[in-house]
Amino acid sequence: MSFIQKILGILRGRNFRLYVSFVVVASLFWVIEQLRRDYTTAINVPLELHSAPENYIVTPESLNGQSLRALVSSDGYTLLQHFWASRNSRHIKVDVSRLPRVQTSEGVFAVIAPSQFYSEISSNIDDHIELRGLMQDTLFIPLLRARKKYLPVMPCVDYSLEQQHILSDDIRVSPSHVWVNGTNNIVDTMSAVYTRKTDHFVLHDTLTLSLDCDLPKGVETNVHSVDVTFCVESFTEKTIEVPITALNVPDGYIFRAFPPTARVTFSVGMSQFEKVGENDIDIVADLSSVDIYKNNQQKVKLHIASAPENLINVTYSPIFVEFLLEK
Repeated sequence: MSFIQKILGILRGRNFRLYVSFVVVASLFWVIEQLRRDYTTAINVPLELHSAPENYIVTPESLNGQSLRALVSSDGYTLLQHFWASRNSRHIKVDVSRLPRVQTSEGVFAVIAPSQFYSEISSNIDDHIELRGLMQDTLFIPLLRARKKYLPVMPCVDYSLEQQHILSDDIRVSPSHVWVNGTNNIVDTMSAVYTRKTDHFVLHDTLTLSLDCDLPKGVETNVHSVDVTFCVESFTEKTIEVPITALNVPDGYIFRAFPPTARVTFSVGMSQFEKVGENDIDIVADLSSVDIYKNNQQKVKLHIASAPENLINVTYSPIFVEFLLEK
């Protein structure tokens, strides 16, 4: 019989299983006995800062990992329950605007004297836990100079339009601007407030989204979300005849184009279909690059000088037209 087979035989044997059971039970009794004893230990008391003094700002990062440390005593069961529940324990709120302040070469600090929170800490722990004392004398919370700035809100939206649909208006953001409050070194670099990025989606109708603002650490605003509206409608194709006008025509001459109009084709939203006419589009022939003193009939290239922004896929013909200059 091999060595491995011998080991497997021992592990499968009845005596080994009895031995393991005895060890487990003995260990369990030992743990229970240890938990019945009284212990003295230190616990962290989490803080929550709010209400910074005027012209200053505080953030959760202002604590820089600092917390109150309390010395407590109780039996092992109670302490174990406290440590398990402490992850969701109530924070002690600190009104920073009411704290005394000191100024040093490193800046301005709010001063927390732990003794002033003794009664609140005592009421925040289990009745069966005795508060023996506090382990720190003073906590110093850095106060950062605040800066206010009025910034536009820019939506970060990943979208596309369903076929035969367009945006009938600019994307609307409400509110379009917000006040931000933060430290100088951060706020001074901000040119806009951006929303959190969205997943890609396809638009086929008007839609309004409520999007959260994505602010850098150390920057606050009283507007945490904005409404972003996409005005979407289906579009259709339209063709109109637009008169051709000329630029840089010599004094004393009359420009005549052959043909006198250009056929302009474009796509437009259904709500604007009847509103777009020949007076809304300018098709021009610029004679500045043409030798106007030639006697024979010449050609000039056309281009669109202006057109409504809500038109898409704009094309026109002809591209070149013949013209005459008559005195």
